[in-house]
Amino acid sequence: MSRPEISLTAPGLDFAAYDRVTSVLDWVSRGELLNWRGKVGNQEANRVSKKALKRGTEVHAWIADLLSGRKPKKVSGFEAENAIQAWKEWADLNEASLKTVRTIEQRVFNHSLCLMGQPDLAAAGEIFDWKVSKRIRWPHLWQANEYCWLSGISRYRIVRLDPDLGIFEELKKPYNEDRHEAFLGALKAYRQWKLDSGETKGNQEDAKEEEHSSESADGKVET
Repeated sequence: MSRPEISLTAPGLDFAAYDRVTSVLDWVSRGELLNWRGKVGNQEANRVSKKALKRGTEVHAWIADLLSGRKPKKVSGFEAENAIQAWKEWADLNEASLKTVRTIEQRVFNHSLCLMGQPDLAAAGEIFDWKVSKRIRWPHLWQANEYCWLSGISRYRIVRLDPDLGIFEELKKPYNEDRHEAFLGALKAYRQWKLDSGETKGNQEDAKEEEHSSESADGKVET
């Protein structure tokens, strides 16, 4: 895996100068979102998105607190409870991996590319990404693959937590250089779009909420 330097810490870093992996992928897949919004209407789309974003944020926070040795806060709603139950079942089967945790929700940076991301979990030789969703989608693969590149780790696991059924699905993949090259093409197009459209918004993230969510044409926000 060839890549420029990485950094796990960045004191005093100007986040506005860095693009997030999730921002690039949200832009690339925006057509799916627009199609969905056209079908259900903006009012309903906003309602569903807000609800799902809250659910995903709560579930991610619950898992991070538990793994960090803190008492998790109670989540709201049966869908979040279902997702947590699914994660517990997955965790029972993966105790060995969870004993090798290196970082939990820690940002990683590539200063040459001005790119950053925030994997849910980095353990010995693997990146883990939790997704509260009904299915695993292609942006999830690109996201986890890019977290591998940023972290210098060669494998990743996407763990989907079904909010309706309370079951999990796990997808294991090795880092893929072709997928990374495709992402770099998307990053270049995204930055050109920002220049041409006069997009001046900074990339400073609202911590966990933005890094852990992306709207989808499934009719909800998938995290």
